Amino acid sequence: MLNFDYESLETADPSVLHFTPPPWRWDSPSRSLYNLWACIKGTGRMNIGSRNWQIHPGFAVILAPDVTVSAKGLSGESMLNVGLHFRVNPKDSFHLSRICGKPLNLRRLSLFRELALHMEESIQTGASIAERNTIARTMCGIFTRDMRMPPEHPHDRRIREQVEEFKEDILKDRSVPELAAELGLSTAQYTRRFLRLFRKAPKRLMVEERNTVAARLLRDSTMTIDQIATALGYRDAAYFSRQFKSNHGTTPGMWRHGAPHANTRSFA
Repeated sequence: MLNFDYESLETADPSVLHFTPPPWRWDSPSRSLYNLWACIKGTGRMNIGSRNWQIHPGFAVILAPDVTVSAKGLSGESMLNVGLHFRVNPKDSFHLSRICGKPLNLRRLSLFRELALHMEESIQTGASIAERNTIARTMCGIFTRDMRMPPEHPHDRRIREQVEEFKEDILKDRSVPELAAELGLSTAQYTRRFLRLFRKAPKRLMVEERNTVAARLLRDSTMTIDQIATALGYRDAAYFSRQFKSNHGTTPGMWRHGAPHANTRSFA
């Protein structure tokens, strides 16, 4: 049913990441394109044909060309969403018809958002349509992979949401017992679930995320290493440098001044 790879996919609208201040409303009549729609930030309700769904971060759905859609955000909330418009050949249309209008919760929302940002950057830098199509196929592939998987346990979904919340507020430093208590789990139960989901301990993931932000600031800003360390909540710049080297294999200064992998981007 889902064994197809969107080989014929062609993007139709270069802009995919959309921010709308409140009040957010969306009314879409039948169109000639498919739309992979995903909520990055915000909450609300969406009507797809005769069905009504609650929108939340991670909510994603492929909308068929012939379906009418209306949606509304909660009062006072802005909306950040991905809207990937594309067309496919009749063969893929047949497969897509089986999953269109069936929402799911993306399990790696941050990866999906990074791909959308990468597509926006590729447009600004004049990348080829072929490159944009490749990114779009990857995004659709993530959706299809999650569609194949069995429903996620509510505790696992909430752990993923906690990780997304941390990525939104990188300075938010909460202990593992606090995170576990929020889900009604013991620290040991929480850690086991976390390790199974992310293949690393909670504190290790937090350190890696902070160092990922540090790498971008070193590459893209003029902030000093001490300023970056302070901005990321480190009281000791030397300790920050040791953690950065442990994570990236080189010191912050070497990274800024020409580490071979300093300008690479990974979506693994």
